[in-house]
Amino acid sequence: MHVIETTDPVLHYEDGMILGNGDLTVSVYQRSDQIVWRFGKCDVWDRRLDNSDSPEPAHFSEIRRGIAEEGWVSNSYESDADSGRADKPCQDPERMNELCQGAPVYAGRPYPCPKPVGELYVRIPPDLYGLKVKQRLVVEEGTLVIECTWNDGPVIRFTCFVPPKPNVLVVNWEILDWNPETNMEGLGGPMWFGLHRWEDPKIDAFCTQERITNGYFYYRDSVRTGKATPLDAPEMKNHAGIDFIEQSFAPDLEFPEGFRYGMVPFTTNDFVAEVVPTYGVGDKLMQFFQPLDNPQRRGVIAIAVPATSDEGGLEAEIDRIVADIDGDLARAAHRWEAASIAAAQEFWSRSSIKCDDKVMEDSWYGVLHTVRVAFRGDKRAPGLALPSALGDYGLWHNDYHMNYNYQQPFWGRFTANQIDAGDSFYPGMQFMVETGRILAKKFFDARGTYIHLVGYPFTLEDDPYPTGSICRMTYMSGWVAGEYWRRYRYTLDDAWLTDVGYPVIRDCALFYLDTLEKWDDGKWHAFPSTQGESFFTGNPKDYLDRPQVIAHTRYCLRAAIEASEILGVDEDLRAEWQEMVDNLADEAGVDFEALGYTEKDIERVRKSFPEFMIGGGHLPNLEKEAGKMPIEGDPVEVLDIGTGGWVGGATSLPRPLMRHLRNRTFIADRDWRNFRRVLKHWQVPGGFHRGINAGQMGRIGAYCEAFGVIAPMQEMMLQSWEGHIAVWPAWPNKIGCRFTTLRAEDAFLITSTITDQHEITELAIHSEKGARCRVLNPWETDLVVVDADSNRVTTSDEGDGVVGFDTVAGETYFLTHA
Repeated sequence: MHVIETTDPVLHYEDGMILGNGDLTVSVYQRSDQIVWRFGKCDVWDRRLDNSDSPEPAHFSEIRRGIAEEGWVSNSYESDADSGRADKPCQDPERMNELCQGAPVYAGRPYPCPKPVGELYVRIPPDLYGLKVKQRLVVEEGTLVIECTWNDGPVIRFTCFVPPKPNVLVVNWEILDWNPETNMEGLGGPMWFGLHRWEDPKIDAFCTQERITNGYFYYRDSVRTGKATPLDAPEMKNHAGIDFIEQSFAPDLEFPEGFRYGMVPFTTNDFVAEVVPTYGVGDKLMQFFQPLDNPQRRGVIAIAVPATSDEGGLEAEIDRIVADIDGDLARAAHRWEAASIAAAQEFWSRSSIKCDDKVMEDSWYGVLHTVRVAFRGDKRAPGLALPSALGDYGLWHNDYHMNYNYQQPFWGRFTANQIDAGDSFYPGMQFMVETGRILAKKFFDARGTYIHLVGYPFTLEDDPYPTGSICRMTYMSGWVAGEYWRRYRYTLDDAWLTDVGYPVIRDCALFYLDTLEKWDDGKWHAFPSTQGESFFTGNPKDYLDRPQVIAHTRYCLRAAIEASEILGVDEDLRAEWQEMVDNLADEAGVDFEALGYTEKDIERVRKSFPEFMIGGGHLPNLEKEAGKMPIEGDPVEVLDIGTGGWVGGATSLPRPLMRHLRNRTFIADRDWRNFRRVLKHWQVPGGFHRGINAGQMGRIGAYCEAFGVIAPMQEMMLQSWEGHIAVWPAWPNKIGCRFTTLRAEDAFLITSTITDQHEITELAIHSEKGARCRVLNPWETDLVVVDADSNRVTTSDEGDGVVGFDTVAGETYFLTHA
């Protein structure tokens, strides 16, 4: 069993222990005399999109003309300038200013954004001194035990979990060693519970508080417009004789009568429930007291969170939960706990890691635990932040940012053999794909789908980011197509490819057919093309064939070609895609020769997923020296993995590490120490890693991008993207490790052991789909393959140390050396 444990005070929800079922999440933290469970839910969003302040959205042709003919230069986010400029004659200065300014609606409203659900808290005795709180989360069971002790007093124990179904937090509580003669003073005995949903704050008050606590003024443009309004206040409702707190949202395209959720309490032990008057404040509060004449020492409190999105609606879900409880909450809680433990154990049966380096091992389990409780394949995924670790408003709307922020949390999940957790990428993305089909036609005159920089997991009828230099970036379509293609490569699931993957890959490739242009040099060029998040510079060369656009276009087209061949469809389109790939312009500004790349190296780069290699235009020089960085007090030569700067935190870790690993510039014995140093530094009590440097940005939520740190960790152990399996390709000496059933491309499950003497003593490969297996021989002598019956399997030398052999679906093969 792996345990995440802390005895230090956890005073903020973004650091807390995490429970959940992939839809409902709960973060646990504490106040001076309270334990607090903060709720989040993946579909609880303020969906309002008010475009009344926005200019007419930009057409791609306008951006092209402005860059090519008029020399537009935009104001930057760091400037208070309210306009851009044109360095050449401009036919419509007013329109130029509108398009250079960015997206007024995005900065002028703090929503759309996900919203926190509310909190359950327990008041523990304030008249006892020396309180100590110990939190102990058993990862493989998904169960959190909180113990409150005092110097000379009782023990109060809370055992908490969230079952797979329904969406309910269960808290089993018990009091040990309580002295009623000295410790029964006060209302309702030693403790009582409260359920709270606060009134949504006005943006000016929220902005001021953020400035006080975090020193950050991100929301000032929303304040300046004077048009941002809070949600309607929560209300007390009653259904089936049960009082509960309800929060409602404005009507939207998905929920034309408005979205609603409830926080519905269930208790044992005849708790006295009170709806507490709040005297004109918009908060809603319920409290639960034990009867003074018959206090109990144990019981259960459960908070359900039904919503409009449940089958039949909120009230229908309450009825189902009431029927499930059937008058006996304790028995229902016992049944739910068994289901919760079984779900956790099934998840962890899919893969494992045991490593001499406990920082690496604990980080892997901590991240994947958080992924398990916050993501689920049949639910739309969170945006930038964990739903239970949200403030009332968030930086960048906590939305789906498609230039790595939304994608990076999913990196490594397929390799970890957690397909369902990886599949949570797609339900929310489908909304962006559908919106993108509208935007492609309307603003590019193109077929297919345009994946915008900004998006949300619900239907939109307007462009959420309609102007500015980054409003028509095109590399995200290819990036998203790659996420669908990688899922197929790891599973070889033809049915999924037919129904889910290929329609999106096809539409992304169609988009590039209609937006790139073939010039007189016979090459297909991307103009204008924006890389990263750049501003109008006045120089057209800055917008020609940017590496991020070209690399994602190439990868997308190749995926579309191979997928259409596998499915036997779209032969005519396949020919067009192939012609474009064969004549695609090179990545502008990338001098492969100067970087030390051979033709073979270049093909390796272009075969890999672009953001792991050349996507951002940053390729490591193969001969570059490492710098000196202090590691545990001593200056040691290590690779600079780029974890500082404005954002910092573990958010900045996965991309540079993946580039170095795949470009073979990560030297394990030199560089793993820096990797583990960053993991150790940014790990929070909840077991995951801080996504953004709180010292620079303040407490702004638990940002999900940091979950991608498992990708480089696993790539040190296993790589398969080059068309063959490589075990321990970048693993340090003197660190023993074993992994079980990590997933490789072509639907292979790999188990392997390496000793602290860097000797590979175990290598087993299970074939799910019967693909031909290619393995980079990890030994200096000949590789031998046997099947489960110890029969020798015929192998062939495929060059460069790669050995190939045929497999049978469902069979396991054992590899050793002669």
